[in-house]
Amino acid sequence: MRVRTSGHWGVACLLIACSSACAEPGQGTTGSATAAASGAKPAGGASGAAAASSSAGGPAAPAGKFALVAESARMLIHPLGTAAILDADAFYALLGPGPLEQDPLLVKTSVTSDGGGVTVTPAVRFSEFHGAWPSQLAAIGSSHPGLYARVNDTWTDQSPLRDGEAILDLTPWGDGRMIAAIRMAEPDVRFVLFSSKPGGVVPGPGKPTPEQDGCTVRMESGRSIRLAGTPSEHLFAIGTECKTKKPITERWEPKSVRGTAEVLAGVPDGADPVDTIALAADEAYGAFNAKDDGFLATWDGKAWKAEAAPCGKVASIFASPDGASWCVGDKGLFSHKKGGAWTKVDVPAGKPTSAWAKDADNVWVVLDGTKLYRSGEKVAAPLELPKRTDVESALQKDRRWLATAACKRIFVHLAAIGPSGGQAPKSFAGVDDVIAGNAKLHDNVEYVVEEIGPTQTVGAKVPSMEVAKEMAAAFKAKNATAPVAIYCHEPIAKGKLLVK
Repeated sequence: MRVRTSGHWGVACLLIACSSACAEPGQGTTGSATAAASGAKPAGGASGAAAASSSAGGPAAPAGKFALVAESARMLIHPLGTAAILDADAFYALLGPGPLEQDPLLVKTSVTSDGGGVTVTPAVRFSEFHGAWPSQLAAIGSSHPGLYARVNDTWTDQSPLRDGEAILDLTPWGDGRMIAAIRMAEPDVRFVLFSSKPGGVVPGPGKPTPEQDGCTVRMESGRSIRLAGTPSEHLFAIGTECKTKKPITERWEPKSVRGTAEVLAGVPDGADPVDTIALAADEAYGAFNAKDDGFLATWDGKAWKAEAAPCGKVASIFASPDGASWCVGDKGLFSHKKGGAWTKVDVPAGKPTSAWAKDADNVWVVLDGTKLYRSGEKVAAPLELPKRTDVESALQKDRRWLATAACKRIFVHLAAIGPSGGQAPKSFAGVDDVIAGNAKLHDNVEYVVEEIGPTQTVGAKVPSMEVAKEMAAAFKAKNATAPVAIYCHEPIAKGKLLVK
């Protein structure tokens, strides 16, 4: 699945809480048969404006000079409308108009253990992010499986799926509502409201035609189904027709349970649905891939028209906050605004694999899945990232992310001082001995006691990476076996040390 945003919502709508109970079709959850409403795992993509013209032959669009920001073994941008989340493998970061920043609070997560205990930790990896920044957000956990909503700046598992179910997609829809398509345990699909006020008419998947003997819904449940909604409660979907394998679209008018399904001419049978975006009732787009070719279908309010995708084999499509549409694929990064032609963005050598843009002059793009570039902002030097093995070791050992030069909350983990549960000490000789007479290790530094699992530890919040490195070296020089580490971390302090 991929990240989805919808242009008029500003950012992609991620999973939030499910808020519907058992209902008949059209009353909170819909399917080919009556089903209890449940939660869902959102899928992504982006919704935004696209032009009636889809010519890919125009000159390169001026996107400013690109600079290398960072390089990693794996990088992926998840567009979220007015912002995006970067998975840099070594950390997660919120992308916007400013510089790249590593902030551990972005992934602060409430985790429930098998025994029922709840721990708040940033040491969680996610495979996908969806929704609309900053308030309608969802994430799919990989290190801690689950469907997480971001509530009060903390990711909380709110998985609503029944046994054997999976999320096909989720999209913003209407005024503050979300709708999800769920693949059921049996070959079936149901639509469910999420994080939404109850009541009203909810669209449902289309019924099969007489020629689709044995199918429960018009679209094949075993293949991808992509959704895109609008603030006006128009809903669009792309998928594969059950049994025939033909590419198909469905669209629903507001307050309608059943929609209109159409087979797409111009897209090969068996093509894979990749992404869909919708800006308005008369403006929607669906991307498909067939072998090495990509196809883009455009809805203009009257009919669908499919043709070769300007970006080639499509990785994703998304919308920027200024209303432009973007196509990321193996032929490059392309953009356009309504009524204009698709134009190729002049990026450095390499294949764009994910991207997000604030506008034409502020673009973030990952090339070849490993190199992060940006335009519109000067970059002093590429960011050095730690190895994944070192990052994983820190996550497993101390439940912390290693700090980089982009970290805005630098913390030096100094030593274990005893078991958890006891009263936090007011002082610690090991710290006093190290920092005595060194003003840099006093000024704007806060020494705290916190607990990591069964162990009470001492560490320091410092103002810069320079101070962190000096402190780590000084402490290590006097305590050779101490597990000193520099983390990007906001401690939950049990107490503060009074240092001399």
